[in-house]
Amino acid sequence: MTQPILGSSQHVRSLWALPDGAAALPEGELPGSADIVVAGAGVVGATTALLLAEAGRDVVLLDLDDPLQNSTTIGSTAKVTAGQGMSPARLAGRRGGQESTDHLALTRRAMEFVAARAPDDALRRWSQEVYGGEAESRDLRRSAGLLHDAGFLVDDTEPSGYTLPDQWGIHPGRYLQALLTAATGAGVRYRSHTRVDALSGHGPVTVRTTRGEVRARSVVVATHYPFPRRGGWFALLSVSRHHAVVVRAPDGPLDRMTQLVGPDSRSTRPVAEFDGDDRIVVVGPGHPTGSPAARDGEARWAELCEWAHVTFGADPAPLYRWAAQDTSMPDHLPVAGPLVPGRDDVQAVAGLGGWGMTNGTVAAHQLVQRLLGAEESWGDWSLPRRPSLRGLLTVAQQQVGVTEALVTGLVSSGGTTADDLLPGEGAILGRGPGQVAVCRGADGALCAVSARCPHMGCTVAWNAGEQSWDCPCHGSRFAPDGSLLEGPAHEGLAPVS
Repeated sequence: MTQPILGSSQHVRSLWALPDGAAALPEGELPGSADIVVAGAGVVGATTALLLAEAGRDVVLLDLDDPLQNSTTIGSTAKVTAGQGMSPARLAGRRGGQESTDHLALTRRAMEFVAARAPDDALRRWSQEVYGGEAESRDLRRSAGLLHDAGFLVDDTEPSGYTLPDQWGIHPGRYLQALLTAATGAGVRYRSHTRVDALSGHGPVTVRTTRGEVRARSVVVATHYPFPRRGGWFALLSVSRHHAVVVRAPDGPLDRMTQLVGPDSRSTRPVAEFDGDDRIVVVGPGHPTGSPAARDGEARWAELCEWAHVTFGADPAPLYRWAAQDTSMPDHLPVAGPLVPGRDDVQAVAGLGGWGMTNGTVAAHQLVQRLLGAEESWGDWSLPRRPSLRGLLTVAQQQVGVTEALVTGLVSSGGTTADDLLPGEGAILGRGPGQVAVCRGADGALCAVSARCPHMGCTVAWNAGEQSWDCPCHGSRFAPDGSLLEGPAHEGLAPVS
């Protein structure tokens, strides 16, 4: 089923979302205890749960929603590639050349793992072309050299970029379905639509959920952005949303994946679900979640459609449109390990930097080897690690932005009233801690909730494109009625009578 053209206020849906009920995964009552509870059933959580179950551990896997319809994995660009733009050069600049080469070696192992576990109809092989302008040429050349040093076949004859053959595009919904099916088949006890509200205690940890409590020896927080504030990860992570569209290319199917790097980045890949499939996915640059640029989804989608029309002659009306959320660390290296250093009973993952298929697979293996006490053959991305000067500057800039959002969010909305709102519009009304987030639905009915994000108290902002309330401080997102869509908040916006 295709999505409405631009201008509609209806729900936006990813191309990769599976139909409701497509995966009849077995779900039972929540047990009172388990060896390990994994919160979050995207690619990281599903891979972690599967590997632990195959090692003989008793695992409970929980998700806030149905991960096959609504998850970070479903919203991804869906590339399984080492051609990650300028990431190798940027990681080398922050962490050193050896760290970058090691990361690329782990990327290769992750690609092999995904290829071995993916169903035949979920994986497609193409080359990956990465290119940019003069300002990006130095980092592109260095990235090509690092890829070559790591053993990848690289065509870097063009000064403005490089090409990697034998890279993959994937259908993330079908891949995640295969992981979850294998996990439940290996004994994982799975529950969707189950929110984890709190963790308490130590050895065992009590996991409080909307369906009851589970006591576990260890917990893995694989919720893309860890919801516990302990450990202070929220001070390190930056959060952005990337808009995506699917359009038709009238000249026929593309034969490669591409990535234009730089301020106006564009990422493309064929859909290619059948012979002659002329659909292509186009993804734009990231914008901080909750920022005006991220909230103006209609403009972002229109820009992508116009670019695809100019570049490929594509039909400007999108078949699908959605946005995906990414988290990044200031040193460009993901983090996977104890949420609080020295306490191995709560492990977490974050900062996958937009390359969740490979980085998420590596992170899952790192968590499993730690929980099993195995040799660290998959590396170690745990904290703390020595920060770079540029990394510290990035953290400082992020916290200045958070402070600004906290202060400016308390200011009056400028005289807007609920009567001024048209269907599909929302606004923050009032001043100070008692501010109210009000929106008007397509049916004309008003919905009012607290404007204070329960994570750290920041004021949310209305995202008209996706019809959601988004927090500009740490990226939590909420439905119009205040229910939680995405953390790190672990509860919704409070209702207002």
